[in-house]
Amino acid sequence: RYSSTTMEEVGMDTLDEYLAECEKGDMNAVIEFKGKNNIEYYSEVVEAIGKYDVDVTVISFQEESLRAFRALSDVPMFYLATVIDDEAIAIAKELGNCGIDFDGRVEKNLENGYMQKCLDEGLELNAYTINDPELMKQLVDAGVTYITTDCITY
Repeated sequence: RYSSTTMEEVGMDTLDEYLAECEKGDMNAVIEFKGKNNIEYYSEVVEAIGKYDVDVTVISFQEESLRAFRALSDVPMFYLATVIDDEAIAIAKELGNCGIDFDGRVEKNLENGYMQKCLDEGLELNAYTINDPELMKQLVDAGVTYITTDCITY
């Protein structure tokens, strides 16, 4: 929700515009719920998603947001975690159809065995924000399915 300033005035697409562009370009849509969210409007998000032929994934660091959205929709989710641990794995498993999206630059994630534990538990992995091609290859070789990057040239 926006007050007196419209999204057009600040150069921001509406959710419908974003989903329409994803559909037009045959792209998957990723929707991130940040910080304290307006959970009472999640049904409007579900309604918007239903209007388009697009694969949507919801991501958030906020367990509460993911739980509220899961009550309304079975779209795939990723629980964002700086460091993968038993708690993050338990949350993702409990939510169902939810993977772990972790900071792939944090050394601990590469060394603590939790990536493999996620895979053993049937959880998909996404690593963010990977801008180093060598690290990207290392993560893919370790079983990471998705990579978030700021560099689209490789």
